[in-house]
Amino acid sequence: MVFFSGFPDVFNSFDEVSRDFVDTHHIIVCVMPDYEKKKLTKFLGHSFNAIVDDLLRVLKPVHLLGGGITLVAHDWGSYICQRFTQAHPDMVQKFVVLDVGYGAPKLGSMPIILGYQILLAFCFILSRIPFLGSALAMLCVALYPWKWIGPTPHEYNMPTKPKDLKMFMTYPYFWMLITIWWDKKAAPRFPKTVSTMFVYGTRKRVQFFSQRWLDKLDKLDECEHHALDCGHWIQTQKPKELVALIKNFVKS
Repeated sequence: MVFFSGFPDVFNSFDEVSRDFVDTHHIIVCVMPDYEKKKLTKFLGHSFNAIVDDLLRVLKPVHLLGGGITLVAHDWGSYICQRFTQAHPDMVQKFVVLDVGYGAPKLGSMPIILGYQILLAFCFILSRIPFLGSALAMLCVALYPWKWIGPTPHEYNMPTKPKDLKMFMTYPYFWMLITIWWDKKAAPRFPKTVSTMFVYGTRKRVQFFSQRWLDKLDKLDECEHHALDCGHWIQTQKPKELVALIKNFVKS
């Protein structure tokens, strides 16, 4: 069972969930490249294609051993794993997608989504400026009115605390803005052959998926979706409920 977290989480993101599977599964925990380090190994961060390739290098030996792979992914991890599953559907037995699904959100949500994503992409550019760049980026994040126009204003029990945030962690937003115009894989199409469960929180200002995504899951065999009364970080806000859903899904 592979757990892949997103922004701005590190290796503790799925602690409250993964512990319930250590007796039945071999656990692999993934984070976005360099999130656990003090600085980026590449000045401009890591492209999505490179991250998918890195995930392939990690999972290919597991697949060759004959074990079925279950992906459990959140936030940017969900996005990366959707692209991975699109490219290598034969390697994934079950796919649990958390909160970031497929398809364009409602039109009215786009200003909110684009607003914070452009801000974080800009903050990454600032973080590349020597000496004061990271401090200026942190100031921008601190001054942004998340409570009033942020996508998830009701968050609590987040795995990463504000004091642990490093501004270079925002590089996925930078890569999103520079690749969306030319990368045909930027919006992955989920393969119908992989059994999928989508779980999302309802206590948010916007949702990161379309109704079409839910309708598609309803029509596909061995696919399902569930809504929980929580915010974006399902794995830390509703861990018991999520564990129960995953256990039922994996054995089905």
